[in-house]
Parts: sequence; C-alpha cells; structure tokens
Amino acid sequence: MLSWSTPEDHAHAVSLFEKYAGYHEDALKSTGLRRKTADREGCGRETNTMDGEDEEWRERYGSEAASKIREAVNQCREDYEYLREFRMKPQEGGNEDEAQDQVVEENARNG
Repeated sequence: MLSWSTPEDHAHAVSLFEKYAGYHEDALKSTGLRRKTADREGCGRETNTMDGEDEEWRERYGSEAASKIREAVNQCREDYEYLREFRMKPQEGGNEDEAQDQVVEENARNG
C-alpha cells in the first residue's frame, strides 16, 4: 500500500513525518504500511468483525481501554460509512489494494 524501503524513500518519509511524534516514529522504524488484513494473515483470528476487534483491543489494551475504543468507533461509524461511499473502487479485474495504491501514489505526486 505504501512503502519507504529504499534509503531515498525513507529520507523523504522522515522529512514528512518528523514534526509528528508517536505513531510516525513507529512507522519510520518500519518499511511501510499495509492493510490490516495483510498484517493479520495466518494469525488464525478474524478481526474484521466487531467481536474480533473487541477481542483484539482487550488483549492489546485491556478491557477499560477496549470499551472506550469501541465507543469512539461506534460514534464515528456513520461518518465513516458515508465517506467510504466515495472511495476509489478497483477497475474491473483489479482489486481494492491496487485501487488504494493508485490513490497513495497520486497523493504523493500531488504533495
């Protein structure tokens, strides 16, 4: 989806992310971003359901934080679903990953 695996790309990512702390520091220690499903392949757990998300959040952050995350997600869901209607969809024969890659590349070119 998005990568900075070459020294030149990594330097460019650092220049864009350096003003942000936390998440961006973790991201820069990696070589890119992938869809969540790609990160979870082969782990034996379905996370794209509410129950799966809740289970993952409880394991990672504890019950109290998981409850707050679920509340925030539920509050944002209607807006998310509305905005999702306008996402780029793959061309016939393509897949959603390719459509997302096209958007990322176009955004990178346009700054």
